[in-house]
Amino acid sequence: TEVSKRAVSFLTAALGPGFAMHLAVPLDIVNGETVYDGLRFGFVVETMIRRDAEVIDAVGRAPFGPTPAGCTDLIAYCRTPLGPGARATVEALSNDTDTIVVHGADIHWRIRGTVSTSSLTPTRWKAVGQPTTSRSLTMLTALATRLGERGNR
Repeated sequence: TEVSKRAVSFLTAALGPGFAMHLAVPLDIVNGETVYDGLRFGFVVETMIRRDAEVIDAVGRAPFGPTPAGCTDLIAYCRTPLGPGARATVEALSNDTDTIVVHGADIHWRIRGTVSTSSLTPTRWKAVGQPTTSRSLTMLTALATRLGERGNR
C-alpha cells in the first residue's frame, strides 16, 4: 500500500449492484493546472477513459462480425486517435493469426487462437506509438449491455 501526504482524486464508477470500480489518483497543481500521476499498483497502470456511448459504439462496430469458435476478439484502447500513418503501420501488423482494424483511438484485434498464441508481442505493439490497454470483446459486450440498461449517460 502506498501512503502519501499528497492530494488525491478519487474516481468511482458504479455500474450496477455489486459492480463498481474505485480508483485513487495522486495529483499536483502545476502553474494552476491539475496534473494527475499515472495509476500505480507497484507499477504504472495506463488508463484510457471512454464514455458509456463510446464503449457501446466500439462493441457495436464489430468489424469482424461474430467471434467464431477458436478465436479471441479484443479492443485495444489508445489515449488518442491514430493518424493515417500510424493506422496503416498498425494495421500492417495483421498476419495469418492476428487481424487488426483501427477505428480512431480503438484497435479491433482478432486472434485465431488466444492471446498466448498471438504473434503480436509487446515489442511489435510499440508500432502503435502510444500506450494501449486491451479488453476482451466478451467483457466489453457485457459492460455495454449493462451501460445500455442503466441509460446512455
